[in-house]
Amino acid sequence: GVLPLEGICLPSRMRTFLAALAAVAVQASDSKFEILEGKQMPSNGNTPITVIENGQALTKYIVSNGCSSSGADYSCAENHRGFIINDSYFDTNNPNFYKPNLLGGSVEWDTNLSSHECGCFSTFYTISVPAKHQDGSLWNTDGMFYCDANNGNGSWCPEMDLMEANKYSFATTPHKCDAPNDKGFYSNCDRNGIGENVVEQLAWNGYGPGSQYTIDTTQPFHVKVTLGKDGGDNFNSVETVLSQNGKTQTMTGRDSGYMSNMSSDIANGMAFIVSNW
Repeated sequence: GVLPLEGICLPSRMRTFLAALAAVAVQASDSKFEILEGKQMPSNGNTPITVIENGQALTKYIVSNGCSSSGADYSCAENHRGFIINDSYFDTNNPNFYKPNLLGGSVEWDTNLSSHECGCFSTFYTISVPAKHQDGSLWNTDGMFYCDANNGNGSWCPEMDLMEANKYSFATTPHKCDAPNDKGFYSNCDRNGIGENVVEQLAWNGYGPGSQYTIDTTQPFHVKVTLGKDGGDNFNSVETVLSQNGKTQTMTGRDSGYMSNMSSDIANGMAFIVSNW
């Protein structure tokens, strides 16, 4: 399957992120963190990817042993994930993830999920890496300091799922964590999150494979996810807009009591991950 990503609209300092993703469909019954456990190691051959931020084209890099890039295309083999980093070399002493502030901004991309059947998921999300030990020291869990809200590789951290999707389903889900200790170590997170999905928020014909659906997932479509904030810079809402050939479908989630727990994580920057499972 092909998953082109076209843009991220960020706060006023950083308005646009432009890239593209190509994803291999994966048949899997296990959850993301189980399938990827222990399978990722950094590669010395990190490939460049073009990022447009505030209208300026920047060169970032993909760190992964199963993902690569060409221009603005980002490809991952099955059961693999990759990070976007700032430099050609992944610094394990001071991890150099690309982590823009998304609070009050949005992420946009074009996606083609026509090859992603039931049991296959293309995912695009952010996490608060690097993982840490209780004393605040870096924890290189998998070669790339991975953590997530499902205790991925044995380490917890906040997670913002921008897209978990195939041609039958699409979900956007924030996952908060309990407050970290004074060293930045997370001991527990909400595995379920409070997401929005096409089954609960759209009509039966809002999203699916075929011309009878407003968003026909046998064809490419556009996605925009907005991470809203209130006047006090507290994360308070998520809006996901799917569009195709002049037609749109919108999903919204608002829970300031829950989302505000993630305000500082999003404002401080969370790393971008692409995976397939």
